[in-house]
Amino acid sequence: MQDISLHLLDIIENSVRAGSKNIQIRIIKDANANFLRIIVSDDGIGMDPITIEKAQDPFFTSKTERKKKGRAGNSPAKTECRTL
Repeated sequence: MQDISLHLLDIIENSVRAGSKNIQIRIIKDANANFLRIIVSDDGIGMDPITIEKAQDPFFTSKTERKKKGRAGNSPAKTECRTL
């Protein structure tokens, strides 16, 4: 659940940066179908049609400053894994 919450936080932060004053989050759960839908809507400035089309690509970003995330192949840092 932590991964979902981090993604949701990122989306909400984007809404705030877009000047949103009202952010609505709807969560729809269907346990029988193993289905979870999260709908976020806001009153921010929105995206132009070209950005909306590019946003369908999971690797698209409009950010100009890149921060490294994930595991670095040759990094000396150790990663701790735990089972909850």
